[in-house]
Amino acid sequence: MKNASSLATEALSYLALGALLPFGRRHVRPRPGVQPAVVFIHGYGHNASAFLPMQAYLRRAGFRRFAAFNYATRPVMSVAADLAAFLEREVPGRVHLIGHSLGGLVARAYVQKLGGQARVRSVVTLATPHGGSRLSRWAGVLRDDLRSGGALLTELDALPHFEATVRWASIGGGADLLVEDEAHTRHPLGEHFHFPDLAHVSLLLSPRVFRAVERVLARP
Repeated sequence: MKNASSLATEALSYLALGALLPFGRRHVRPRPGVQPAVVFIHGYGHNASAFLPMQAYLRRAGFRRFAAFNYATRPVMSVAADLAAFLEREVPGRVHLIGHSLGGLVARAYVQKLGGQARVRSVVTLATPHGGSRLSRWAGVLRDDLRSGGALLTELDALPHFEATVRWASIGGGADLLVEDEAHTRHPLGEHFHFPDLAHVSLLLSPRVFRAVERVLARP
């Protein structure tokens, strides 16, 4: 549902997250503990600061272990390999993965292609182009990875999702201008949360989205 109000909210969200950028330039490593770590994977052109508001909410909800993975934009499988190395090196034990936009595809690639299913308890994606994006032609090195019907997305859909051990959930906004078909943000499996008035970036600042994420992570 794209209207003046949702577009204004999206513009303000870009400004707010832009102000947070200096606070997310480094990886975040979790504190010791037995609780599964919540690992944030940002989207195209951003950094770990994108998830600071959500992290604050989840901390108040009782989650105590957080990690954030930063990366430079390049093909999904290259980033997924670096995520695997980061988790092996810095984040022991079970994990929840939360990926925004491109970060959601990185999470999928890690679980489905690089053995991540052995450690991942749940994957939540926000505004992730599971079905591709019409803007892929302008995505540079990511063009093929983001193309509807492209090799990566087709392969991920065909590979096992390990749903017996990995909980999947996806979140999409009806006002998204970057993944224009909201249905493309729906993961093939698991619960999908639809917010008609939210867009690509405003999802990262919405308490309604935070509550949906908490609901998924809190399930036994």
